[in-house]
Amino acid sequence: VRAAQAACQKEQDAALEAVMATQRTGVQEHAARTFEGLAVVAHDLLSKISAGSPLPAESLQALNNAIDAIEKPYPSAKSDVIPPNLLAAEPGSKLYPGLLKKIETVCKRTVADVEARCLEALRAKLSEGGVDETLDKLKKDLQQRLDDTFADMAQRCKAVLRLSDHCPVLLPDVGCENSSSAVLTWNVLEFPCPQSAQPTTDGVNPVVGQILSALKRKSSEEHAALLNAMSLQSIVDEHVAFVLDFVRDALETKAKVLLLQELSLETVAKLRGLCTEKGWSAVFSKASDEAGRCEAITGVITNDEVAAESQMSVQEGKKLRHFAAARVAKTWYVSCHMPMDESQAKKKKGVVGTCDGEIATRAVKQAVEEFLVRDANATTLVLGGDWNTDLRLLHSKLLKPESAGDRCEKDVALHCPGTGTVTALGVDWPIDGVLCIS
Repeated sequence: VRAAQAACQKEQDAALEAVMATQRTGVQEHAARTFEGLAVVAHDLLSKISAGSPLPAESLQALNNAIDAIEKPYPSAKSDVIPPNLLAAEPGSKLYPGLLKKIETVCKRTVADVEARCLEALRAKLSEGGVDETLDKLKKDLQQRLDDTFADMAQRCKAVLRLSDHCPVLLPDVGCENSSSAVLTWNVLEFPCPQSAQPTTDGVNPVVGQILSALKRKSSEEHAALLNAMSLQSIVDEHVAFVLDFVRDALETKAKVLLLQELSLETVAKLRGLCTEKGWSAVFSKASDEAGRCEAITGVITNDEVAAESQMSVQEGKKLRHFAAARVAKTWYVSCHMPMDESQAKKKKGVVGTCDGEIATRAVKQAVEEFLVRDANATTLVLGGDWNTDLRLLHSKLLKPESAGDRCEKDVALHCPGTGTVTALGVDWPIDGVLCIS
């Protein structure tokens, strides 16, 4: 991609200089002609400044007129025209030294200086477009060539670009003694929706940063390139297809219940179609309505019959998360994506320390109240997903709390990968897993 960018830039620069060459004589003639007017008023003003004499208003206006004549066909982004407030500055005022400095700068310019400024302004105007049709068409064609090269590169890397920053976690025996099922939990990672009026990269942006950090490549150019690649429609389509294929295979061959997090509305629509085709049951939470943020939908999918559906909402500061819930027989399955603890945020920024799990502890107790205490038909609660905390620490807090208020007055079993197993990029302790409460 860098080679293609360099080649396109070289071709564009050459075309720009070719257009500049055709206009150079006209610029030189304009500079020589208008410089004569500048030179006359410049001599007068510089003489008065040297003598310490007052500067006549008509002379200052004549200077502005001369500058305007120079800049009119070749407007500069930073005009030399003296603004009215400076033009009106009186001797002894705070602005007067600035006026003198401005006048001296402009009036000491040579014809070569004027020509150079006109050429610079012309180059900038041509680069912006709308002046030379042939150059504009070439720039458009080069950009399309570059876009095609970038899309081709992304397509060759689709097997990596479509992945989540979390690994699926399969737990083969979750439940009580009389009834257990294989449960799989997975934060699929929410990709942008390119067709949206304002596509959000809130989900993939931190992942891009983590990937580049792991590769020790942190330039803003590389960050933008990787983010753009993961935002291409073709890569988003690959991601959604990858999620569907995985869900299909998981429910057909591995698990009875899937707990999914970070689903977009597009992915949910495709999953509903798959479930209808297969005769599976699916329950999804409502999408987040926070502007500029992910839709953050969670879901429970099972090949068993769902007896009841619900949703649990967790409010933490300004962040509101919704967790899909489905009851199969006497067991509630809840797909969780916990808001991030402050300690977790610090951990991801490289601050030494462990995640305290305060948010998750409160959420577990809320879930017990909503799904076990209030539902006489339920005996077991399976909470699974992305906890944004060390699950081992959370389990310990629920069983052996530092204060009585932390304790969960139920039997709590922890199901998560063993020590040393990494399930999420940038985190070296169990973050994805399941708690079974009865």
